[in-house]
Amino acid sequence: MSPDPLRLAIVGCGAIAELGHLPATRAFPGVAVTLLVDRDRHRAEALAKQFAPGAAVSADFAEAPKHADAAIVAVPPHLHAPIAKALLAEGVHVLAEKPLARTAAECDEMIGAAESSGAVLAVAMQRRFCQSTRFLQQALKAGILGNVRSFSIENGTTASWPTKSLYFLHPEMSGGGVLISNACHDLDLAIALFGAPSEIECSLDSPIRMEANCLLDLKMTSGVRGTIETSLTRDLGNRIRIEGERGVVEGPLLGATAKLILGSEPELTLAGEVEVSGAGAMDFYLAAMREQLDDFVSAIRTGKGPTVPGTEGQELLRWIEHCYVAAKALDHPWNQPIEEPAAS
Repeated sequence: MSPDPLRLAIVGCGAIAELGHLPATRAFPGVAVTLLVDRDRHRAEALAKQFAPGAAVSADFAEAPKHADAAIVAVPPHLHAPIAKALLAEGVHVLAEKPLARTAAECDEMIGAAESSGAVLAVAMQRRFCQSTRFLQQALKAGILGNVRSFSIENGTTASWPTKSLYFLHPEMSGGGVLISNACHDLDLAIALFGAPSEIECSLDSPIRMEANCLLDLKMTSGVRGTIETSLTRDLGNRIRIEGERGVVEGPLLGATAKLILGSEPELTLAGEVEVSGAGAMDFYLAAMREQLDDFVSAIRTGKGPTVPGTEGQELLRWIEHCYVAAKALDHPWNQPIEEPAAS
């Protein structure tokens, strides 16, 4: 006999709740959304009507312990620590959106509250649950490429995320620009595949944490070197490419296929799409969100811990803080001096 669905509160009814978390709850019978919280009560009511008829609605997250056993905290980053800390202290399990907080110090408070109450603290890093990521992990574990030589990650698009607030324009609310908001996914993926970094060199296009472009050069403790390029102003490949002594594997950052090329001679090259899921254009994203939710609920039910615990979210932020402190100016073509023509 299956257990009763876990009572779940959604704290923050922005775009990620509407496009990711709430649709995932409809595809996962292990939870029942019992409360939606947002300062815009009308928005919360509209989403409740669409995704969770019968759920309570409130503008105060303090109502969560009355209605739910667990909560997804999907508010702007400056609110992650105070809200999650309060809920965890009440024994409410928390899945917090990325980044876990603005600083590693804020994470300390959240982790401490979880340890004191015994509640689960997990970080929403949905790429970990994507089928293409899992294929890459399996390919590396199987040694298909032999010794890995290098990797590169590109993540960039000019298409805007349909955010419902302007927190990303305020570093004190967001914690920074594209490095902490988007490249955190890329760095987390690199760590999940190759282990922790030993060195990171960071270049940003803004000295005041309002960067729209960043470039990371990394050396991992495994010896593998790689680059991460992340942009809010340019369309990039949105893929990861891994080169090894036996060939190359390439996959999307969020997707259901991977391309494997073996051999260095034309007659020995095998190129093709390795299908790892039959998901459609948006289904793979929702499938990853569903798997993330399943992982969170399983951690609560079994006590084995989530795939991405709060401690990993904190370590990721330590590296991001290092990058902000040691960042260099990103070299753009327009930063070069103009050569004046010689006088005739």
